[in-house]
Amino acid sequence: MVAPRVVPPIVLSPMRADHLDQVIAIERLSYSSPWTRGAFAAELSNAAAFYLIATLDDALIGYGGSWSVIDETHITTVAVHPDFRGNRYGEAILHAMLDAGKRHGMERATLEVRASNQAAIALYQKYGFVDVGARPNYYKDPVEDGLIMWLEGLASPRYELRLKELRKGLNYVAPWD
Repeated sequence: MVAPRVVPPIVLSPMRADHLDQVIAIERLSYSSPWTRGAFAAELSNAAAFYLIATLDDALIGYGGSWSVIDETHITTVAVHPDFRGNRYGEAILHAMLDAGKRHGMERATLEVRASNQAAIALYQKYGFVDVGARPNYYKDPVEDGLIMWLEGLASPRYELRLKELRKGLNYVAPWD
């Protein structure tokens, strides 16, 4: 019998300016059209933005970001260093971003994803996101449509139970834990 794989816990904390060099390094490894340092710096001063980093043994291994717009959480980015993918750390970051939105009274969540990114689409569907349309040629290098996905009922008691169930097996500590 094979013992279950133990995944070390990650610690999620607010992104700060002194994290940006490491964030940009992961961004460049993760995206063909990476955000700039200036874009991330602007997000850190945006009152509507919420950005987290994920650390493992004090090494920054991933991050996620969102905007609060009226009653919605718009997930803007989630990335994990390639050396640490496959450990559900990206899922942990997504879970924490949705939990934070719920805690701030957001009613729904949205995001865009490359139409070819089947792994991400499957993850988002697991969390209740549905494909509601496309943004033609939204992504560059290579040019590709972006799927628009929405999640309704983020603040509902039913979704709170879903988040609690989905948290099982995710090994992370959030700022509000």
